[in-house]
Amino acid sequence: MFDWLNGGLEFLERCHSLWRRATAPETTAQRFRRLFTSHGVAEAQIPRFFDHGLTLADVADDARLTAALTPAMLADAAALFAIRLEWLEGATDQIYDVHDFYKQPAEAEAFFRALGERSSGEMLASLLIAPPSSDTADSVLVVDEPIGTLGERQICRYHLLGGWVYGYWRCRAYLAACVAAARRHHVYVVGYGITAKVCAQLNKGLAFPAILDERSGYASRRWEAEDLTWKPDVFLKGINEPQCFDKALQLWLELDDCGYMNTGQGSARAAFAAKLQTLSGNNSCLMR
Repeated sequence: MFDWLNGGLEFLERCHSLWRRATAPETTAQRFRRLFTSHGVAEAQIPRFFDHGLTLADVADDARLTAALTPAMLADAAALFAIRLEWLEGATDQIYDVHDFYKQPAEAEAFFRALGERSSGEMLASLLIAPPSSDTADSVLVVDEPIGTLGERQICRYHLLGGWVYGYWRCRAYLAACVAAARRHHVYVVGYGITAKVCAQLNKGLAFPAILDERSGYASRRWEAEDLTWKPDVFLKGINEPQCFDKALQLWLELDDCGYMNTGQGSARAAFAAKLQTLSGNNSCLMR
């Protein structure tokens, strides 16, 4: 009987030890390592990619990595991947500051202009849309900015542009303007579906985006997000107040008047104006 009790106690102690390890907060060393692996940099590649005097032995051991890291190294790593230093230091669970360009097309323009000035060539972005929601952010635009290569893999930092309610007509127009600004500065935007849980995490800056090559693992079929700026039917699809289609089109045209719908590939103004003419006026929209 005592053997049985001792065996049971040992089992409970092992379970408790595993639970403690599973619920223990991440150390700065663990977060530092995860920062790189979440961007496609393997642990053994961190010294080569980041340098700063780190060795393979440092990266492989928590105690050695903790001793090797300095405040300046943490700040450089945070800046390299455009994440919050406070997350790396273990002071918060929020990884990213999420950009909010709703009703701010000029700020979106400035963001993409600065991005284009830093980079050469085309960049990629993904418009990730969760199942419809009437009152919470259900989509996020993830921009991939190349910062280096390892072998044949391109390493990117991610920028999260969130707060979009995809089904809301006014938000749809400003999102289209944001997509146009991206294309104007050589950022090619592709659309995907995404789960509500992952979308909520990204909109709060609480998760790393998936590596682009693996994004289809949780996303639905791909579509051309730039069609929001070219095709009125795509622009209107999924707006949750059909009686506001005319208002959405009017706002699209107003933003176009200010140059915000210019993708640099031509103008779709005639198509949107013609679509508006086919709709009867309806002023029963809820304003926001």
